[in-house]
Formats: sequence, structure tokens, C-alpha cells
Amino acid sequence: MYLLTMPLLQAWSKNLEDIESSRPFFELENGWYEVSINCGETLQESGWEPTIEFNFNYKSERPSFNANLEYRYAVHCREY
Repeated sequence: MYLLTMPLLQAWSKNLEDIESSRPFFELENGWYEVSINCGETLQESGWEPTIEFNFNYKSERPSFNANLEYRYAVHCREY
């Protein structure tokens, strides 16, 4: 799994080579995961930045599907 910023995601096809060669990534063991997503802001040296956190919890069996596919994630940043 690659860790990407919004500008890279918005131009995914143009940046694919750069993404594969130089972006941080981590590997997940094959299997089922329960995923939760947290959105908000974090205070960085440059000021308040929008932050999205993904939590992966490995499950030995297929977890139930509880996602709301209609939910609109929006982070209202105090500095933008």
C-alpha cells in the first residue's frame, strides 16, 4: 500500500512511475481486514494540515461489510 498525497492522487496516471519508485509504502499480509478511516487536522510545523488515518485490523475471517458508500469525506481545514 502506498502513502500518497491528494496532488498525486489527482494526477495518478501522470505520476505512476514517480509513485512506484520513490513514495513510502508498506506491505499488508494477505487476508481479511477491518478498515476504519479517521479524518481531521493535525498540527504540523507548517501549520494545521488535513489528515486522513487508515486503521487496518487483521481478521481471521471475513468481516461484515459496514461501509457507507454514500458518505462524503470532507475535512474543513482552518488554514485553507
